[in-house]
Amino acid sequence: MITLILGDFDFPNIIISKLKKIKKKFIIIDFTKDNKFRNFKCSYRISIGKFGKIIDLIKEKKSKKVLFAGKIAKPKFSSLRLDYKGIFYMPKLIKAAKKR
Repeated sequence: MITLILGDFDFPNIIISKLKKIKKKFIIIDFTKDNKFRNFKCSYRISIGKFGKIIDLIKEKKSKKVLFAGKIAKPKFSSLRLDYKGIFYMPKLIKAAKKR
């Protein structure tokens, strides 16, 4: 099982088609602006600040690998709704975002 954390552009579609071709199971965590992957039964729309929920989903599905693809827009940190793990990791994320 592979977890795909996907953003916008065409690269995520190429990855999905290759995984289907080799019959590899996957789940999608959809970070696209317009919920582009909602038609897949294995797609989940989770807020970028819900780290705990994302990690729990990966563990629940027994995913062994995680793949990031596509572009994810940088969120406004002041408007994020965070869970406990999101609060824990937020200082590190802000520090990393300032480096760019």
